[in-house]
Amino acid sequence: RKGTADYDFSDIPDFVKTSDIVVFGTLMLNHSRSREFLNSQIKAAKDRGQIIAMDVNFRSDIFASIDEAKEIYQSFIEQADIVKFSEDEIPFLGGEFIKNNPNKMILVTYGSKGSMLVYKGQQYFASSIKVKPIDTTGAGDAFFGAFLSRIDGEDLASLNKKDWESKLRFANIAAAINTTAIGAIDGIPSLEDVNTIMEKEL
Repeated sequence: RKGTADYDFSDIPDFVKTSDIVVFGTLMLNHSRSREFLNSQIKAAKDRGQIIAMDVNFRSDIFASIDEAKEIYQSFIEQADIVKFSEDEIPFLGGEFIKNNPNKMILVTYGSKGSMLVYKGQQYFASSIKVKPIDTTGAGDAFFGAFLSRIDGEDLASLNKKDWESKLRFANIAAAINTTAIGAIDGIPSLEDVNTIMEKEL
C-alpha cells in the first residue's frame, strides 16, 4: 500500500467541500500522516456544517496490536455523526458506543438477515431479499451509499418508523443486488433496479 491513495493526500475535490454528507473509510488510519489529514478534513467539514459519516470496516491486522487499532478507531468514531458497523464489529467497538451515544445515527448490518438503525433512542430493523450471492465484496459500501442517498436532504425529525424502515430496506436491497456480481463496482445497482423491487412490495 506504500505510495497509494491511502497515504498520498494533499487536498480533497471541491465537490466534496460543497456536499451535504462527507463519508470517510478507515483503511488509512494505520498511518499517522493519514490520520492527521483526516482529522483536519473532519474539522473543516464540521466548520462547513457538513454531516460526517464513517464506515468502520475494522481491520486490526494493519496495526501493531488490536488495542492500538481499537483506540485509533474509537477516536474517529467519536467524531462522526453517522456510523456504520457490521455485526462482527460490535463486540470490538460498538456495544458501549451505541449505549453511550443515543443521538448519533448508528447502523448495523447483518448480512443476508438485514440491518438495524439506532437513532434518537429508537431502534428500527428491516430485512433483506433473497439472492444467490457470488461475491460479497463491496456490499457494505453499497448499503451505506444507498442509505445515505435516502436521507440526503431529508427533514430527519419528520420521519416516522415506516419511513426509517423503508430507507433501511432500500439499502438492504442495494447491498443484496451488489453481491450478485464479482467485485465491488460491477454489481452496484441503479436507482431503477432498487425501486423496481421496492415498488413490488407496495
